[in-house]
Amino acid sequence: MNPSVVHQLTGHATIYDVKRLRSEMIDLMDKKTGITLDCSEIVRCDTAFLQLVLSLAQACKKQNIFFSIIPGAAVTEAGRRAGMDFSDILQI
Repeated sequence: MNPSVVHQLTGHATIYDVKRLRSEMIDLMDKKTGITLDCSEIVRCDTAFLQLVLSLAQACKKQNIFFSIIPGAAVTEAGRRAGMDFSDILQI
């Protein structure tokens, strides 16, 4: 089994950033290693980013790639407002 990769995200994670972030996530998945997204340094995010995270989690599950998220305050709050449950991919 390959080691997990911790991918640190910082700053904004909004609709304006999702195209770039999606490309980064695809590159991580191509390595076939476990993925932990560390979002603790994100200061602003929106539902476009949350959708990307959930899509990544589903894709990883289909390919048997470990996936978890360290959400941080901004992602936690955005998820709460959107009514999203990250409990099955949450890492604190």
